Amino acid sequence: MRLRGKDYDKRLAEFSLSTLKLMSELMQSTREKAIRMSDITTDSELTEEQVQEKLKLLLSEKDS
Repeated sequence: MRLRGKDYDKRLAEFSLSTLKLMSELMQSTREKAIRMSDITTDSELTEEQVQEKLKLLLSEKDS
C-alpha cells in the first residue's frame, strides 16, 4: 500500500537521519531516481531497513 498525506508525513518523521540523508542525495540526482525513491519510501510494506537497502542500490546505479 502506498502512503499519502499524513500517513506519509508520519513515516518521514520516524525515519532515521541516515535514511533522510539517502533521500536527500537521491533528490539531487535525476528525476527518474527521485521518482523511484518516492515509490520506495511510500511503500508501507517495507521496513526502514529495507527502504535503506533499496535506496542504497538506487544510488549506486549509473545515471542513464
